[in-house]
Amino acid sequence: MNNYKKKKDPIENRKLILEAAIELANTLELSQISFDALSKKTGLSKGGIIHHFPTKESIFDTLFKENFEEYQNWVQEELQSENLANPAVALLRVTLRKCNDDSYRKLMKVIYKCLVNNDQYCQLWNEWFSKCIIKDLDEDSEIKTLLGSLVAIGIWNMNTLGLYNIESQKMNQILNIVPK
Repeated sequence: MNNYKKKKDPIENRKLILEAAIELANTLELSQISFDALSKKTGLSKGGIIHHFPTKESIFDTLFKENFEEYQNWVQEELQSENLANPAVALLRVTLRKCNDDSYRKLMKVIYKCLVNNDQYCQLWNEWFSKCIIKDLDEDSEIKTLLGSLVAIGIWNMNTLGLYNIESQKMNQILNIVPK
């Protein structure tokens, strides 16, 4: 019998660390999350965690960038699938369609905390927003886009912070009145 433990798959370890960071970030401030807490949550050694992520910031950088990229893709897919003229409508539709999904809500809470705590993430968000949501607008469509974006971000913030959860029926009513 082999007395040596088989090493876990590095891809699985990385995923386990990121999932643990999401869980911890949903109950703690980012500054309160330690390698010890991650080690306890994952069952991995601190050295094993540091092997994948040398700093806590690198964990949150990965979480932010990977999930922000996924968020951007959802908005782009919505824009193309519905053949929408206004990207703010796609932003609002994604927000409404995903807001009752628990895993989405947890990820968005991490993104929210990253945005609040790091100017670089805010800059990335602003660049994307300017380039993809409010680009090439005339005066009339700019106002509509800004209003739609503010509604979407407001719903996103309220939902992410747990201040207000939209019931499915209300969400569908909003989706039905949002113009394409």
